[in-house]
Amino acid sequence: MAKKKPEKKSQKTSTIKNNTVVQWFMKMYLIVRARISRLMSRRPHRSFLLTKRRDYKRSFKLPGYWAFTVTVAKVLWKNRKLFGGLVIVYVLATIVISG
Repeated sequence: MAKKKPEKKSQKTSTIKNNTVVQWFMKMYLIVRARISRLMSRRPHRSFLLTKRRDYKRSFKLPGYWAFTVTVAKVLWKNRKLFGGLVIVYVLATIVISG
């Protein structure tokens, strides 16, 4: 029996694989660059730079101080048992710790 010589991979096959790998990396690079540019277009604020007033985006209207205070008082009153218990625990802990 004669020994068969192992077939050599052609240079063409390795070139195709190399091109595929390079294309894959180029595709990933372009995807990452596109994500970064989309992020930067949505983000007007930059670290350590003063943001221009025209770049502020206000998506909702905030209530005034008095309305906020009333809302907090309502939440505290609605959950008075929970917050009252917390106040008692903190008062007791302060008395025990401070002597």
